[in-house]
Amino acid sequence: IAFWKRSIESNKQRKLSITSILDFNQKLSDYNFIILYQPNTTFKNILKQIQDQKINFIIQTGMYTDWDFLNKNQVFFSKIHSQKTEDITPIFNEDFSTFQIKNIDFKDLPPLKNNFGKINIKVPFESLLFQGIKNIETKNPLLVTFKQNNHKGIVLFGENIYKWRTYSYTLNNSFKTIDNFSNSLFQYLQSNKNKKRLNITYQPFYYSNEDINITAQFYDANYNFDKNAELEIEFFSNSTNKKVHPLLLKENSFKTNLKNLLPGVYNFNVFTTDKMHRQKGEFTVLEFSIEQQNLYANKEGLITVAKKSNGEFFYPDQTEKLIDYLINSSDFPSIQKEQIKTNSLINWKWLLALIILSLVAEWFVRKYNGLI
Repeated sequence: IAFWKRSIESNKQRKLSITSILDFNQKLSDYNFIILYQPNTTFKNILKQIQDQKINFIIQTGMYTDWDFLNKNQVFFSKIHSQKTEDITPIFNEDFSTFQIKNIDFKDLPPLKNNFGKINIKVPFESLLFQGIKNIETKNPLLVTFKQNNHKGIVLFGENIYKWRTYSYTLNNSFKTIDNFSNSLFQYLQSNKNKKRLNITYQPFYYSNEDINITAQFYDANYNFDKNAELEIEFFSNSTNKKVHPLLLKENSFKTNLKNLLPGVYNFNVFTTDKMHRQKGEFTVLEFSIEQQNLYANKEGLITVAKKSNGEFFYPDQTEKLIDYLINSSDFPSIQKEQIKTNSLINWKWLLALIILSLVAEWFVRKYNGLI
């Protein structure tokens, strides 16, 4: 009990209230989570409230746990136990993924103690620590986390955990290492009903000539950014088939860049590869027209161009001034050009033939009239 109190209160923003189960008469909803130490028959009412109200909890079992009672009065786990005791060495699960946590050389920590027996977890769970018996690693869980319908729980199957904190101080002259470990457990149990582990950022409209950037962030169960997550995006429209692209890690987010999409409305889903987390959205690709992007003249730009080219700037109502400027400006002098083109008559064959025909006709007329 002292271990839990000192670990929790190592963070000055937290406080742990210790109460005998016989004297407890508070509302469970007033607490972030409940720790039950070695439950027995006196815990019946509070176990029922925890399950009915979905209060997050830690259960620590040990030599004085009433397993017959515990097996019958909660739905999360059970144990076929015996009176034989055993020392349990903690073995870290390298594949643990519920939240990010560092292996603090658990196998070197003092062993815990509990009754010998097979443990059965009845809900989806993940083992953070396995049991090691006489230097033999087993898959029997020692510390498990689970979540069912937003109801979170942690179960530790062993007592004497206070020795871990003492050992940590002896080794490092500080409780920080073991307190960081326990604080990860407490953070997991914090109420998070309004939080999403997968968040996406995008614009509702894009133009067809620009890149379509969609950004996602994924957090572990403790709401720490999970850079090891694997995310994909699936997008489609009424006129295109579904396409899937991976999201790549860039700094503190996952990003994808969709290019060359035709105008239209697109639906998309961003999801983890295990399909456990999913967010959907919709965006519209608009047809791009350069004329529609600039509906007004760029006055400042035109004035700048005029000055740099030693020109003038005129408004639409200054037409007369523009005409006078063009007429009188030395930059636009009047220019007259003359072009003379000479062709020999002999090149005009049809005209030459007409002249010859006329002369012949005149000769016949004169001859007919006796003039020749």
